[in-house]
Amino acid sequence: AATEESPETENNWEGPFYKPGAPVRSVLLEKGMAGTPRTVTGRVLDTHGRALKGALLDIWHADHTGTYDNQGFTLRGKLYTDDEGRYTLRTIKPLYYGDANDKRPSHIHVKASFEQSPILTTQLYFKGDPWNAHDPGVRPSLIMSPRTESDGLVAKFDFVIKVG
Repeated sequence: AATEESPETENNWEGPFYKPGAPVRSVLLEKGMAGTPRTVTGRVLDTHGRALKGALLDIWHADHTGTYDNQGFTLRGKLYTDDEGRYTLRTIKPLYYGDANDKRPSHIHVKASFEQSPILTTQLYFKGDPWNAHDPGVRPSLIMSPRTESDGLVAKFDFVIKVG
């Protein structure tokens, strides 16, 4: 009997600011860093719902002023999922950026991969961002709904990637 497969997480633009070689770390928030703390948690699963232990998430985003660090690795990092495919990222909320008529909403770039499978490149967006409706890259399936917890805003997102 055929098993029901979940759709893969939607691809989205890499954008011009990807930089290879980010350090392995799950905490991008640095001491004294300006910005609103934000945690993103979730799992990385295959299309059959199986947890992917050791999946790699390569993450980068703008700072609280909408600027990317293209010299160093501020707000850039790679992290691996645990035995149950879980990850936790501690960072800040990136600011939207662009000119008055063409703003990109707040978003986090991610390249998700597992072993030899193709790399999924996507972006995660935040519910309630006024620029979501004006950006052709925003997909409803990529919008997270942050909730307030004791240590700041927490958003959940599960990645689904095709393996094999």
